[in-house]
Amino acid sequence: MLHLHGIWTAPQAVASRLGVQYGIPGIISFHGQLLEEAVERASLTARLKKQHYMRWIGNRIVRQARVLHAITGQERDRLKQLFPDSIIEVIPNYIDVDAVEREIAQVNQNTGDEDKQVLFLGRLDERKGVSLLLEAFLCADLPDDWSLCIAGPEDTPGLRARLEHMAKHSGVRKNRIKISGPVYGQDKWRLLAGSSLVCLPSFHEVIGMVNLEAAVCGKPVLTTPYTGLEGWEKAGGVLVDPSVKALADALRQVASWSDSERISRGASLKAWVSNHYSLKRIRTQWVELYGEASK
Repeated sequence: MLHLHGIWTAPQAVASRLGVQYGIPGIISFHGQLLEEAVERASLTARLKKQHYMRWIGNRIVRQARVLHAITGQERDRLKQLFPDSIIEVIPNYIDVDAVEREIAQVNQNTGDEDKQVLFLGRLDERKGVSLLLEAFLCADLPDDWSLCIAGPEDTPGLRARLEHMAKHSGVRKNRIKISGPVYGQDKWRLLAGSSLVCLPSFHEVIGMVNLEAAVCGKPVLTTPYTGLEGWEKAGGVLVDPSVKALADALRQVASWSDSERISRGASLKAWVSNHYSLKRIRTQWVELYGEASK
């Protein structure tokens, strides 16, 4: 079995050709590369390059694949639109729930009436909506016991400096907005465990893994409809459009929840993710798909 991840680079083109040469059946996972949001937010030059690539190379790779893999229903619909004659199967990203629970069990979790924290954990990239979140936090005018923590590696050059400048001149007490670099290992899990709300207002994301990780930590998660999380609101999460007003309104709503409601929503979200995105469940789907595609 040949499983290609992505379509835009030479390794996929070469591997596809070799697969045909040696009679090896293939599957392609696009990881959201062909979603309309991803295409529209690319530069004009990038769009033109990709149009020519698909015409001369990409479409041939797709035709030679036995199955196209979509991570979400939204991606499936897009692939059906582009390649109506192809077989398309949906299998979402997975999370190892047991591994996350082991990590959380090793970190110190504060309890009691500590300050409440909104956490953004991810790449500092404009597509992740981090600037919107900071603006929304300032507009929401939450009670003084609420703070915002932004943590992650800088992906858009100069973005961290702009965020720090915005926070410095906001008039908000200094320790209510914290902006740091990337966190890993126990520091990452400690940050998740100590937060009251995780918020990743991405403009485009196939399935944001931090959303799943936060849910398994038992935290309510506020994100957007463009992150591939179907059924999220029914499970206890919050979905809003990536705009300052919508985010500010949602932050006020979350701040109005009682401690028991936040805990209840986090527990409900954890159960939902464990049931729909666990490694055990997704692994079975992949074994079945590989078996069918190889016949």
